[in-house]
Parts: sequence; C-alpha cells; structure tokens
Amino acid sequence: MKIFEKLSLISSIFLITFFGEIAVNIACGGEVDPYDYYISYFHNNVQGDEYTSFAFNQMAYLNSEENTESESEINSREWGKYLDVKPQDVHQIMYEADSAMKAKLQLYDGKISELPDSLQKNTFLQGLNKHKSALKYYIFAKSCEPFANVDFDLWNPKPRDTAGMSLLATEALTITKSEKDAFLKLRYAYQAERMFHYAGQHDDSKNVFEKFIKTDQSNSAVKGWALALYAGSVRRLGNPEESAFLFSKVFASNPERRVQAYKNYYYNSAPVSGALKYAKTDEEKANIWAINGFGNSDFDIESLNKVYQYDPKSQLTGTLLVREVNKLEQALIEANDIAKISFDYYFSYNDRSKSKDSVRNVNLKQLNEIRNFAVKLAAEKK
Repeated sequence: MKIFEKLSLISSIFLITFFGEIAVNIACGGEVDPYDYYISYFHNNVQGDEYTSFAFNQMAYLNSEENTESESEINSREWGKYLDVKPQDVHQIMYEADSAMKAKLQLYDGKISELPDSLQKNTFLQGLNKHKSALKYYIFAKSCEPFANVDFDLWNPKPRDTAGMSLLATEALTITKSEKDAFLKLRYAYQAERMFHYAGQHDDSKNVFEKFIKTDQSNSAVKGWALALYAGSVRRLGNPEESAFLFSKVFASNPERRVQAYKNYYYNSAPVSGALKYAKTDEEKANIWAINGFGNSDFDIESLNKVYQYDPKSQLTGTLLVREVNKLEQALIEANDIAKISFDYYFSYNDRSKSKDSVRNVNLKQLNEIRNFAVKLAAEKK
C-alpha cells in the first residue's frame, strides 16, 4: 500500500473515531450546563450558594432543579434531636432502606430483639423502642406513605384511593386532638392535612392547618411543608393570588422546598400585584419581588430596586444584581456576535427588524441603571 493511501486511511479512521465520540457524548451525556453555551466574564456564583438554582441563564426556566438543603436530612435531624439519637440512623431507616430492610421493618412494632443484629444497633429504632408514642406515630406514618407517594404514570394514571386517604386523615385528626406531645401533635396534624389534601377534601385540609398548625410555636420544617399544602388547597378553592403569596412564604422559609415553591408560585399565574396584596411585612414584599425577578429573563431593574428597598440586607439583592450583570453579558455577546448560544440563535436572536443603534441604546440604558444601582449599593453600605 502506498504511503499516501496509508495516511489517508489513518486520517479517515481518526476523524471517524473523533467525531463519532463527540456524537456519542452529545447523545448519551448528562444534562449540559447552560453556562457552557456562552462566554461568561463575570462569575454567576458571587452571591453565595443559597440561591444558585435561580442564577441567570436564558436557556432554562431554572438554572438547577436541586435545592440547597435536603428535606430528608432536615427531618432526620429533627427526629434525632427529639429522641436523642443519631440523625444518620434516622436517615438510614426512613430514607435509605432497601426492599430487604423494608421487609424486615414492615411488621416492626417495638420488638427490637426480633430484628437482625445490624438493625438492633440502630439508635433510632432503639429510641422508638423506648418511646411508645413515637413508635405509634412511626407506624401510622408508614401506613400513610403508600397513599402519598404514588408513582404517576401520564399514560396510564392510577386512580387515587381517596376513601382510604380520607379514613387515614380522619384517624390522624382524632389523634391530633388528644395528643399532648407537641412534636407528635404537629406531625399527626400534618398527616391529617396531607391525606385530606390528596383526597381532594381541600376545605378539611385547610381547616386542619388553620386550627392545629398555623398556631404552632415550634421552628419545625414541618410547618413549611404544611404551609405548601395549604397554599395548594387555597389555589384549588379559587384564590390563586393568595396561593402565590403563600408559596412565596414557603420559598423564603424552607430552602429544602424552595424550587417547588417557586414553580407553584408561577403555576398560579398571578400578577405580582396580586400576591403583594397579602404581604404584611417588608420582608414578605421583598421575597415576592425576588421571585418575580427570578422568573424574568429580560432586563429587570424594577425587581432589583424593590428587593433592595424592602430588605436591603437580604442576599436576594446580590443574587438579582448578578443576574442583571449576566444579562448584560448576554446582550454584549449577541450584539457583537462573539459567540452563538445555540442553533436557533440565527432564527430567534438575530432580529433584523431592530437596528443596531436601537439595540445598543437599550443595552446602554440598562448598563447605566445597573452601574448607578451598584454605586448606590456601595455608597449606602446597607
């Protein structure tokens, strides 16, 4: 074989392998980072980690679906403190049990000696063994889980057992009324509210929250989870504006439910003025304006100014300011053709109907507003 033919063959194999691997990586790889699609001169994480899910990108509704806090870890810590046991042992039983462990725990009723040695050493099970009221709740909560955690199949949806949920809700409500232990009382009330809610009995669900949970004086995360259910019932009963406000409160109070609350806020399709009608404090108003800003991919100096006006010390101000800087970057890149965001950029973002001067004026106006805001921020030192 001639040298030229050998080199051609080797070159062809290399090109096929190289581009073939790229194609496979694109087809089979994980979720892409939207920030990889364009140059970013300014770090989008300078505001801290608490609101990273809401960092700006024009290609996705949320920058991340992940919450910054874990609901399972928070609940495990609360149980660990209550029973004076190891939170990791609570987590192991409540959230990490495989099918084999679940089978062994299925009939657990406090007879810890009948469990395998590995489970007998678990401090959470030992704590339940000593605390019969907590054990009773644990067994009851397990009976509710199959009704609450139903896998939803869009193509073949299974009807909910509303009658079964209603019975469980009624039982939980009865226990709530007589339970003296504040920790357990709150959780029984939450189970009652949750079962009524999933059964479609939204008036009953609301009543449970208003009578037994709203007035609870603890700092338990369960109150926020219950508030989210309450907000959902309010929406189902025909008041989307109040529901949006309530979800904004969950957004602020429960970082483990923040992404969910943000989505539900927008599911209500309520104007910002509608949610603001129910806000009583400046902090509540700031949170509503922040959510409004996070949901806006266009320039939005108003939301930034409102958050700073109502709660100048809030980290939300920093998060929104960084978003606006990133939007300016986006405009700079588009205007100068430095980088193409995606294939549809040529069709969506290269609007020939707008003159370069008009686009430039809009961008310069935003630049000046952001600069003036940043200068004010530094000068006022709030």
